Amino acid sequence: MTVESGFLDNLVSQQMHPLYSWQCFVCEASNPAGADACHECGFPAKATGREIASARIARTSGAKPSPIKDTSAFASIAEALRPLSIWRKALAILGGALLFGGMIWFKIAFSLAEVAWSIAAVISGFGAVALAYATASAECSAKSDG
Repeated sequence: MTVESGFLDNLVSQQMHPLYSWQCFVCEASNPAGADACHECGFPAKATGREIASARIARTSGAKPSPIKDTSAFASIAEALRPLSIWRKALAILGGALLFGGMIWFKIAFSLAEVAWSIAAVISGFGAVALAYATASAECSAKSDG
């Protein structure tokens, strides 16, 4: 593990796990800081109101609540970037920023020249993201062959 990937993994884990002692929403057990799920019932530290309500109903009916996967946008982006090397992560993030920025620019463009530049930014961003993932998949297949 490189220093850069360790930094990103630490950043993601800080975003996903509470940095304080917390009480379970379902069984009310105390849990230590950094725990991503309750040690008593397995319910996640961060959940929506709907997830909490359904888990409490399941608990009162005698069924064990099923673990809930984190579906936040940040978690899914972090999971998608995890297998990439640091320069590929940077290229994918830069490409995503260009893609997003180009779309916003297109929305507020007042002239044909601004529209053309925004389309160029969107195409460049898409190309950067595609390049980051295409070279990663080619490298992975080369490693598995040799």
